[in-house]
Amino acid sequence: MSGTGHKRGRLSAILVMLALSVLGIACIPRLNIQYMPTSGGRDIIVSFSYPEASQEVVEADVTSLLEGTLSSLGGITQVSSVSRKGSGSITVRFQKGKDMDAARFEVASAIRNIYPSIPTGVSYPAVRLSSGRSSQRAISYILKSPLPSREIERYAREHLMSPLSALPDVDGAVLSGASPYHWVITFDATKARSSGISAQEIAESFMQCYSSDFLGMVRSPEGMLSVRLSGQARKDFGSIPIKKVGGQVIFLRDIASWRYEEALPSAYYRVNGLNTVTLDISTTESANLIRAVDAVKEEMGRLQVFMPEEITASVAYDASEYVRAELRKIYFRTLLCLLILLVFVFLVSRSWRYMFIVTSTLVVNILSALAIYALAGIQIHIYTLAGITVSLGIVIDTTIVMADHFRHWHNRRIISALFWATATTAGALLTTLLLPESERLNLTDFIWVIVINLTLSLLVAYFFVPSLMTYLPVSRSQGRQPVKRFRQKVKGRMLYRRYVAWGVKYRWLFVFALVLAFGIPRTFLSSSFGLFEKALDRSNFYRQPVRKQLIVRAGMLEGCTVHQLNEVIKSMENYLAGFNEIAVFTTSVSDYDNATIVVEFKPEYENSSFPSELKSQVTFMAANFGGANWRVYGIDDHSFNNNVVSDYKGSHIVLSGYNYQQLSNYARQLVDYLSRNARVREPEVWSGGSGGRPAMEYNMDYDFAALTVSGINPYRYYSELTSVLYNRPVGSVINEGASTEVVLRSSDLDVYDLWHVLHAPISVDSTQMTLASVGSIVKRRSGVDIRKVNQSYELDVCFDFIGGYNMQKSCMEDALDYMNNQILPIGFKAVNPDMAWGEAPRARYLWLILLIIGVVFVLLSMSLESIHFPLIILGMIPVSFIGVFLVFGLSDYAFDQGGFAAFVMLCGIVVNAGIYLVSMYQRLGGPEAPGCRQRIRLYEKAFGYKIVPIGLTILSTVLGLLPFLTDGPQEVFWFDFAIGTICGLAFSVVALVFVFPLFVVRPIWERRPR
Repeated sequence: MSGTGHKRGRLSAILVMLALSVLGIACIPRLNIQYMPTSGGRDIIVSFSYPEASQEVVEADVTSLLEGTLSSLGGITQVSSVSRKGSGSITVRFQKGKDMDAARFEVASAIRNIYPSIPTGVSYPAVRLSSGRSSQRAISYILKSPLPSREIERYAREHLMSPLSALPDVDGAVLSGASPYHWVITFDATKARSSGISAQEIAESFMQCYSSDFLGMVRSPEGMLSVRLSGQARKDFGSIPIKKVGGQVIFLRDIASWRYEEALPSAYYRVNGLNTVTLDISTTESANLIRAVDAVKEEMGRLQVFMPEEITASVAYDASEYVRAELRKIYFRTLLCLLILLVFVFLVSRSWRYMFIVTSTLVVNILSALAIYALAGIQIHIYTLAGITVSLGIVIDTTIVMADHFRHWHNRRIISALFWATATTAGALLTTLLLPESERLNLTDFIWVIVINLTLSLLVAYFFVPSLMTYLPVSRSQGRQPVKRFRQKVKGRMLYRRYVAWGVKYRWLFVFALVLAFGIPRTFLSSSFGLFEKALDRSNFYRQPVRKQLIVRAGMLEGCTVHQLNEVIKSMENYLAGFNEIAVFTTSVSDYDNATIVVEFKPEYENSSFPSELKSQVTFMAANFGGANWRVYGIDDHSFNNNVVSDYKGSHIVLSGYNYQQLSNYARQLVDYLSRNARVREPEVWSGGSGGRPAMEYNMDYDFAALTVSGINPYRYYSELTSVLYNRPVGSVINEGASTEVVLRSSDLDVYDLWHVLHAPISVDSTQMTLASVGSIVKRRSGVDIRKVNQSYELDVCFDFIGGYNMQKSCMEDALDYMNNQILPIGFKAVNPDMAWGEAPRARYLWLILLIIGVVFVLLSMSLESIHFPLIILGMIPVSFIGVFLVFGLSDYAFDQGGFAAFVMLCGIVVNAGIYLVSMYQRLGGPEAPGCRQRIRLYEKAFGYKIVPIGLTILSTVLGLLPFLTDGPQEVFWFDFAIGTICGLAFSVVALVFVFPLFVVRPIWERRPR
């Protein structure tokens, strides 16, 4: 009965595992499959405009008021703000776990309560949730038709954009390429001046006539309704009253004319250099890109049925094609890894029954894990798929160890060693979650997938493997070994015993060799660590797996226009259009100094030599194109830049404090101090980092004494001059179903240049004057943006340093010491952000590795109930690191997060072999055996029992990583992870066989035998 009940329990275990597998199959449709990992945004951005207000006024009157109110909300970790000329923004970051919909409602409610206290003229603040990453362009359609572009745009807005934008996971639809039209009202400057009417009065009259102001909310039977005060909707501009002069009302038609005309675009966007109407569909960063694009294509196919014959739509860009290809490649790697491992298991066992047990165990593990992924909401992307593939080898390792033990001993006592081996690996991986969120984003799901699979493999190995082997027993080979092979085996054991006995006497030689091989930084520069430290100079730790792109940027000097830059950029587009190997190139011209062309290649040419050849040719063309500054980069680590006057400075010191005026004074003192150093060039105060350089602007400098003598008010003069040069938008009207901008322009605008501004007389209160007689126009830097982080102001002092790194570092340290110890009072500080973001991460990763080793030591001590054995096992970790140091130090591979993950993985898996060996050694009574020779004999016996399964587990782990090497070093994360782990395991095997027993059989404190 007991045997029957025992067997019935084994059958129950099999049925439970089958049920979990079925659950995993049912959960497959619930998996969130995408390409890159995403994280929910925790930032809410509040933005507003305050026309014509300076940075100081924006900060004092608006930003500080809003910032103080928002800082009182609960669950906030950081509040930062930027006050610009005419606008401002505040970023509120909430703690993890906060309901962001509720947070957004709280922010909106706080703004609604404080808005009446904000000065008149400030726009109602806009509130939006930042997703943490920008939305991604998913698919682009080119709309073609013989109709005018504005007709195509109007049809797309009315019939295409709304249904496409309403699709799930679609972030928005944007139309570009259509020629914009607007109303231009040109007033006669002479008539307006003779009537005493200023341009500002004309603008205010128009805005009052067509304004629509929000008054508030009222409750009605239909719910809450908004109340607005709206002006007229007619387009009879001539009937707008302007001013009553001499008892007569002056209407707009009396002093102005208007026309509907094509406007110059404020920005340009083109696909493949074509001036066509383009419809770009973007998806949220958390969306399943493939599923979202399929939904867009399906909806677009339905909409095309009802489109007029004159309009056609074709796909110009499809981001899902690259993602599909990458995912197919990952799936192939996973299947290849699985095939390699199963073939390896069969070649080792030569048993179909053993093969069936391993395969069944693997299937149960994978399907059960899928159920957990779906229920826990774990995203399936390139990193989780890499984690699944990596864990396949470890899952098979656990199965092999349990099956081998059960086949020899017919019990499950090995589960203790398996548990602690799994715990050390999981503990090492989970410790990396202590990294800052931005640095562990790509590793989080990767780690959790491996931990889940390891935990499941432990449960499956304990319940499922023995149950299967009860019904499908795998017998040990009973055949007699040939005498010659038996003798060789015995001779090998005797030689190994002699080696261990000799090595115990001369352990210091091995310790010295390992220390010399490992090395000390800046001491043994030719050692493995010294080589690795040099290799870190070419590392790209935060690189991401992205499609190969060539980036061409161009810009012009201040004073140029976006339209002039667009004409220059067209010449580069015409050149690129001649290459059939290019899949698509996208052009964006947003300002006079910011134009970008992004070139993507057809899949069959992406990994060929063509991208590098094209980069060389584009660089040659950029060097010969005049009229703009060019920068060419991408494809490789080299770049081209012919910008002589750069808006980038290589060094900067951040000053922070609670008082902005004092902080500005301290920043100027730092500029004076740095200017004394002959190697420091052009130190300046910027608003935020190396990209916050203030722009140039024209300033009017008045001679106030001359103005006083002339009896002229400078504000009245400026108002009269503004009327002459007036050219501003004054509102919008509904035209043909769409909102159309209206621009008010002076008739004298085209004839007034800088000379006329200085020398043409202006009538101010019946007095004629010229600017040249009472002042001048000077070009100087505008005010810097005001930035605050947690109520503390920040300013940057940026400069270029001529000299080496050590000299630059010394200069920075002297400047920081001068400011922090001699100048700045309490509440102010100066820091070097390059130090915070450069050397600090390396120290953080070093401490994290040490913490991981500490966690592994605690777990080993608990499992082995010893201090001696865990210390010996931990010694294998730095030995395995030598392999990683050498592979990156002796090659030109770029070290990235995959290399760091290899260090973490080695900390967890190289100790497993030591756990199995020491556990068997303890079970045989080795530590209590009298004399070193007896302990050597027992260790050799334990070694003989476990070396085969240990060797198989290490070999299976290496084989599981081989598919990640197929695409070479350019493969982000995976290649570094695979090559680092493989080389580390190889060195750990050497340590396990030749060094490990020397310290196991005789503790350090035991006296040397005579």
